[in-house]
Amino acid sequence: MRVHRRCGATVCALALAVTLAGCDGRLVPVTAEFDRGFGFTFDSSFGTSVQVTLTQSDILGSLDIPDGAMVAFVDIQRVRLGVAENPRNEASTTRLRFSYQGEAFTEDLDITVGDLEDEPVDALVASTLREVERDVRAILAGDPSAPAEVTMAGEIFDIVAPGSRLVLDVTLSVKATVSYEFCEEIGLGPFGPDAECTVS
Repeated sequence: MRVHRRCGATVCALALAVTLAGCDGRLVPVTAEFDRGFGFTFDSSFGTSVQVTLTQSDILGSLDIPDGAMVAFVDIQRVRLGVAENPRNEASTTRLRFSYQGEAFTEDLDITVGDLEDEPVDALVASTLREVERDVRAILAGDPSAPAEVTMAGEIFDIVAPGSRLVLDVTLSVKATVSYEFCEEIGLGPFGPDAECTVS
């Protein structure tokens, strides 16, 4: 999939002229909703660390933006990091450390498992979630400088009651609105195009 970035009025007019060259039809504005959660599970039975990597295809796959479309606007409504107790969990307290794109983005977080519902961890990592938001926005906008993938990892330390099994479900969720425009072709009449490409 190939999309174009938002630009200034003059540049946009030129970009659209190139993008829509040879298209006999109308320019159609579309607004698409993006609301996805990407999850992974901490399970101390299988080690003390885990990571999830999302490629551009993972993020863009549900939007189905046509080739040659121009992305006009990306609005990120929510980026959240959720940590919840898995039903198989046996431990009560632990310490977690998260990293994003290979860089640690939290101090060690002391987690009381029973309090997770009332004390969500995303408030503790707000500054790094803004980095996630920046990268996801760039990917959704088709920015050529956007990262090819985003990687989040987590590591477990100091499980209280050693030997007990710690199992936590971690979800990175993103909700966004993407507005884009594409040319919808219209059939040719006997003397040329039935309609020129115009905003509907």
